Parts: sequence; C-alpha cells; structure tokens
Amino acid sequence: MPYQVDIEYDLNPKTDSVYTVSSHHRRARGNNDKSVWIISHDEEVELFIFSKDSGWIDGNKCYGLKLNGTIVQVVGRNPQNHNLKIAKFLDASRNNKWHGFPADPKNKRKDIPSTEILTNWRELNYIGKSQVRKLKQQIVCDL
Repeated sequence: MPYQVDIEYDLNPKTDSVYTVSSHHRRARGNNDKSVWIISHDEEVELFIFSKDSGWIDGNKCYGLKLNGTIVQVVGRNPQNHNLKIAKFLDASRNNKWHGFPADPKNKRKDIPSTEILTNWRELNYIGKSQVRKLKQQIVCDL
C-alpha cells in the first residue's frame, strides 16, 4: 500500500495498531533537530509491523531493525548526517496510535532499547555482545 505522511492508518489485520508516517521525520518537511528516515513510507510501516510482531516492545516504545538476512541496514540519519540503524516507535498517548523515527542512541540516552530487547537481538545474532555493551554506554559502534 502506498502510505502517505500525516494520515492515520488502521493496520488491521496485520497488527492491532494505528500508525502515522510523521512528516517531522522526513527531510522534505522535517525538523532540522530530528532524525529522518531514508527508507520509504511503506518500508517504515512494514518495519513497525515486523518490530511489533517480534515483541520488541518496552511499555509504549517499540524498537526495530531493518534486516537483510542477519545484516542490520541503515534506516535513517541524525541531524549531523550520521547513519542510524535502530528504529524507535512510540505510542505517546498510550492509545495504540503509533509513529516512529530513526533512533539516535549515541546522542540520546532515551533512544537506547531496553536490555531485554538488546539481549534478544544478540541471541538472534543481529548484534554482538560488544555492541550491546557499547549501545548501553552510548559509545559509537557499527551495528
């Protein structure tokens, strides 16, 4: 489906959530202080569905990785134009209405996934033990 920005999409039957592709995280209409996606709108929505279905949820936050096999792909860039590989999705009002953005764990501690999610990614061989440690300490690492 060709998703568009700033429209709420009911994702049933794929998942029991509503999702909005936010223009704030797209370069054309974005905010210079926010990370921006480099993946398509459709890829963003599919990444959300995959992340939620994978159980990478921590309260009203969900984290994801775009994978090619077990290789983690770049999903966005931060304001300094550095590649970002972790997606973060929020249900800010806790009403099952989500939006997402590329997480920047090096510069924003609140963008670091929980230990449980990082451990799951390590067990699935998506990231290594040293990458888990570096992410938790906000040390630059390549996923």
